[in-house]
Amino acid sequence: MKFWETVKYEIKKQQLKQEWVAAQAGVNYGTMKGWITHDRLPNVEDAHNIARVLGVTVEYLLIGEDTRNTQVINEIRTYLDKIDTKLNEM
Repeated sequence: MKFWETVKYEIKKQQLKQEWVAAQAGVNYGTMKGWITHDRLPNVEDAHNIARVLGVTVEYLLIGEDTRNTQVINEIRTYLDKIDTKLNEM
């Protein structure tokens, strides 16, 4: 499941321990380990807390991308295109 692959990736990337993430998210480590082992998603609140501890969104954990960033990037591109158009008009 993408969720746990991404969680494990972020834990490794940030040089954290699963035990620490579970504790900070208010999740029993044994419970989290069981979710990982049996490839089960946590409930929404626990998923949110895990994402918060890792500094990412639940969406990123679920699908591997954060569309908030995509939206911001698209808005920046739009502004840059407008600026480029204005500069070319000068």
